[in-house]
Amino acid sequence: MFQNPVLVFGATAEEIARTVERARSRGIDFTIFTRDLFGTFNDADNRAAVASVTADHLDVVGMAFRSDRKVADKVLKG
Repeated sequence: MFQNPVLVFGATAEEIARTVERARSRGIDFTIFTRDLFGTFNDADNRAAVASVTADHLDVVGMAFRSDRKVADKVLKG
């Protein structure tokens, strides 16, 4: 599934929202995981679950991105 080392961090909802905004402001491509995705079982339903909610109302419970360490440190600060 992964070709590189993966780091997993715990965060509150507010910390995840702040991290998503930091990634957006730096133009970093990232993937989100919303609470609704854990109730779907295929890609089409996943995409529909995300598309049915406006970006500011998504219940983001996780995210993933790949970048240079310096960039990642800035996004994950705090």
